[in-house]
Amino acid sequence: MVTTQNLNSFLLFGYFLDYKGTGLVSAPQTDINKYKDCSLNELTEIGSDLIIEIFKDEFVPNSQHLIPLSGGYDSRAILAGLLKFTESRNIKTYTYGIPGSYDFDIARKIAKLYGLHHYEIDFEKHNFTLDSLLDASKRFRHQTLLFFHPDYISIKEMFGDHMYWSGFLGGSFNGTLRSLKWSTPDTDKQLIKERFLKDNLYVQSVFLSSEPMENLTVLLDGCDINIDNLNLYEKLDLFNRQAKYTGPHVCPEGFNMIIPFGSSKWQNFICSIPVKFKIDMILYKKILLNTFPELFSLPTKNELGFALGSSNLVQFLKKAEYKLISYLGMKSYVMRKRGNYFDINWFIRNNKNMKEIVINALENLKKRNIVPWVDFEMLTSRHFREEADYGDALQTLASLELNLTSRGE
Repeated sequence: MVTTQNLNSFLLFGYFLDYKGTGLVSAPQTDINKYKDCSLNELTEIGSDLIIEIFKDEFVPNSQHLIPLSGGYDSRAILAGLLKFTESRNIKTYTYGIPGSYDFDIARKIAKLYGLHHYEIDFEKHNFTLDSLLDASKRFRHQTLLFFHPDYISIKEMFGDHMYWSGFLGGSFNGTLRSLKWSTPDTDKQLIKERFLKDNLYVQSVFLSSEPMENLTVLLDGCDINIDNLNLYEKLDLFNRQAKYTGPHVCPEGFNMIIPFGSSKWQNFICSIPVKFKIDMILYKKILLNTFPELFSLPTKNELGFALGSSNLVQFLKKAEYKLISYLGMKSYVMRKRGNYFDINWFIRNNKNMKEIVINALENLKKRNIVPWVDFEMLTSRHFREEADYGDALQTLASLELNLTSRGE
C-alpha cells in the first residue's frame, strides 16, 4: 500500500520518491588523483579509446539493433558506436514526438543519410489505448508518468528480438548540473534538498500535495553516499531523478536492454576527471567529435540545429531569434522546436481517446479515496471549460491511477 507521503511525491514530481529499485544506477568508483594532471587533449584520447572499448564489450554479434533516435548527443553517440561494429542494415531506429521539433527532424535526416530503417511515431496522431498505457506502466515499473511514450506493445511486436540501446545516464553523467555554483560543502544540506525538489516539480498548475514539499526530503536517497567529484545536488539527481524517474522511463522492461553510458568503466572515468572538464560537457563533446567526427559534423538539438563545435556566434544569433519569436507571441513554436514539446493541456481536451482515458482514470482514483484533499471536480470542470490549464495535474492523477491499477492495487 502506498503511503500518503509517497502519494504526495508522485503528485508533485510524477514519480514515487520512496522507491528501491531498478538496479539501473550504482555508485561510481571515483579516483580524483588518476587524471588530475591530464590535459584536455590527453583525456579526450583516453575517453575515445574507452568509449570504443565499451561498445566492443556490449556489442552482440549477429544481432539486430534498435535505437530510440533523437536529435541529441547520446543516441547519436550510440548510433556512431554501433556503426563501428555492424552495418546500417542491422540497425533500426525510431523517434517518438512532434514533427517539426529538432528531435523529430534531425533524427529523420540522420536516418536517411545512413540508410537506416527508421520509424516515426507522431504523438499528434497517436491513438491512446488503456491496454497500451497499462503495458507501459508495467514496463516503467509502475513508477513514472504515463502518456509521454510510444506504444510499447507495438514496439515489442516489431523489435522484440533486437538489442535495445538506451542513452540513459549520458546527459546526467557527462556534464555537471547547473547546481555546481551553489551546491558546495558549505551549503546547508536541507536547502540543497529543498532546491532539488523544487527543480523537480512537474505539476506547476496547482499544488496537489497534502503536505509541504519540504516534508518530502526524508524520502530522498543518496545524501550520505560518499562519491568524490559529485556534489550533493548531483548525488540527489543520480539516486532520485535518474534512478526513480528517468531510468524506469527510458529503459522499459521486457527488452534486450543495453546501456553503454551505464557501464562502470564509463561512469568511473567520467566521474574521476577534473570537474572543470565536465562543465558544459567540455570533455564529452571533445570525445564525441574526436571519436565520431562524421556523425557529429551534422546538426544536433543541443547546438540549436547546428553541428557540434559550431561557433558561439551562430548559436547566440539563433537564441536571439527564438527570444524575438517568443516575444512576438509564438513561444509555443519555440518550445515545440527545441523540446519536442507536448501541449498536454490541448491533448487532454482534444484527443478523444486520451480525454476518455483520463476522465475514467480520475473517476476511479476518486473512488479509492486515497487523495481526498484533491478537488477532482474543480480540476476537470475548469480545465475542460478552458477556464484554466490543469493538464499537468490531470495527466499526473490519471498516471497515478493507471500505475496503481497496473500493479494490482
